[in-house]
Amino acid sequence: MADFSFAKFESISPSHNSNENDSEGRASEENEQETLLKQEITNEVARHANLSLRYEEFLLSQREDNSHLLNKEFERLKEEKLRSEERLQHLRSGAYAPGSEALSSPLPYEVYGLSVATSRVREELIKRLHDRFDNRLDFHNFNHSASGAHEVYELLHLIQEQDPGLVSNEDIEIAMLEMLAHDIDQDFDENSATRMRERRRGAYPEDIPHNDSGELKYEVGNERASAEELADELERYTYKVPSVEFARQHPHLLKNAGKKIFQISREEIVADIAVTYPEFDFSAELPDNSGRKGLKIYQPYLTPESSLRAFALAQVDLRSPLWGRTVAYHSNAELRELFIGISEDVRERGVDSLTYERRDNIATTVLMWIKNQIGFTVWQRELFLDNLEHNTLINASAHSEGIKQALRDRYLPNIDQSIIDAEQRYRRIKQDYNLAGDDPDSWGSSLTALDQDLDRFKALLQEVGYTFKK
Repeated sequence: MADFSFAKFESISPSHNSNENDSEGRASEENEQETLLKQEITNEVARHANLSLRYEEFLLSQREDNSHLLNKEFERLKEEKLRSEERLQHLRSGAYAPGSEALSSPLPYEVYGLSVATSRVREELIKRLHDRFDNRLDFHNFNHSASGAHEVYELLHLIQEQDPGLVSNEDIEIAMLEMLAHDIDQDFDENSATRMRERRRGAYPEDIPHNDSGELKYEVGNERASAEELADELERYTYKVPSVEFARQHPHLLKNAGKKIFQISREEIVADIAVTYPEFDFSAELPDNSGRKGLKIYQPYLTPESSLRAFALAQVDLRSPLWGRTVAYHSNAELRELFIGISEDVRERGVDSLTYERRDNIATTVLMWIKNQIGFTVWQRELFLDNLEHNTLINASAHSEGIKQALRDRYLPNIDQSIIDAEQRYRRIKQDYNLAGDDPDSWGSSLTALDQDLDRFKALLQEVGYTFKK
């Protein structure tokens, strides 16, 4: 949701008792804002003037034969000059003033404390989510990542309450940033045959599919790109080197001056976000001994040795709809986002113009999607308990049983109810549309009747969140 406020993140973010200089640092930064901004403008004006002079000299020296057009040095100088012009414009508008700096800048960023850095990274990630997605995508929008960060905090805080030594405040902060960033890259291709959105998924090269000629379809998957983007952002932050006068007043600031603030490695960030990469088995035998088969979505990179940050990300990304009993809401959004063709036909062409054959295809897809939520929910319960039972770090804790019980008490009741909700929804739909059996091949006459009754067809589409003007 677009109105998800920064204040909510501030309120759920744990305090850092170990960083006693944060409050002093924030106050000092506020006092230095005006001076620092003026100095940055002065420095950038001088830098831009120097670049402009070099640029013009290069043009003059190479103009006779136009060789500058092929010169890499010229292209680098040209790009650097343009970036300087852009940065100078932002500086003069106040956009780079301390406290509101555009963090997408590649320049290093110095602050006095961890919580200040974390807050600014969080604000930048929220800004990027707003700018890139907002609510333009039905499922992978701002709210998916923002509410997920809140859920990550709650899960890790439950573990921390049972064993404070197992999860640090910094672990929680980093995991929240990872959740905010885990879907920040959402490249996709549209399959022209199926008219479906094919996300460029992948945490590692082996996840990326090959085309007919045996080449990778794309170089970097979304999970990896998202992790790298977060790692790039965190690496920019270092502890500020205080002025001589300020250091005399606060000598403890010299301890970390010039060091990187975030100690987590790029490889750790990649490994954490990689657990949100899903795989699918559409006909897995359900683990409830019913003999039925259904949809199993699992996370191959989540292992017993995964960090607790990764453990939390994996549970929240795939299973939080069960905790909030919002499986229908989220699965509806996923369908609308994934099936581009259906959404275009319904929203742009209009259902009145669709052929009976196309209505039949859409109705079958929607009904099977609703049916598949049963397998999805049953399997998520099994995977949640399996992940909890076998996590190495949790099992190594002296409070492991307390941790497991706290998580089961918090999440299992709603997970169990979500399974019931999915079953009841599918039974209601079958009754509403007179469906015999669970195989689409047995729905023939019922689907024909549905396709030819426009009001009932619209009602089915409304079931998965499409709206129509009266």
